[in-house]
Amino acid sequence: MAGAEGEMREVCELKVTKEYANIKVEPNAGEASDSNFPRNLHNAAELFLRVGLVEHAQRLQTCTSALFQVLGEGPDGSATHAIGRACVCWGCGHVGLPANRAECSDAGASPAGKCGHCCSDEQTNFVRITQPGSTDVLPWIELNATC
Repeated sequence: MAGAEGEMREVCELKVTKEYANIKVEPNAGEASDSNFPRNLHNAAELFLRVGLVEHAQRLQTCTSALFQVLGEGPDGSATHAIGRACVCWGCGHVGLPANRAECSDAGASPAGKCGHCCSDEQTNFVRITQPGSTDVLPWIELNATC
C-alpha cells in the first residue's frame, strides 16, 4: 500500500476490542493532567498506530489477547502461570508482568516496572484491569517467562 510520496506502508489487521478500555493505564507523576495521556490500553493501541509504531501495537494486542484467553478459559492445569500487577512499555508495546515484579509494590509508580520483553524501565506505566460496573481489580495472569 502506498503512503505519502510513494512511501510503502505495511498493512496489518489488529483486533482491539472494547474490553481493552477496561485495562486502565496508571499515570506516573506529572502525567495525569496531560490530555494526550492514554487512559487505557485501547487508547494506547490507537496512539501506537497514530505515530506509526505498528509493531508496538501488534505486541500490545498479542499480550492482551493472551490475558483475555487465560481469563476466559482459566488456567489449563499443565502450564505454570504468574499473577500480579502488570505494566505497559512505551518503548516496545509489551504489556505484562514486570521483570522486577518482586520489587514492585501493589500501588504507586515506584519502583518503575521493568518491561518483561525489552527489560527497560524508562518508559513504563502500571496497568489495572477493571470490570464494568465494579470497583474490583483483577490481577494480570500470564505464562511464566523471564527477561
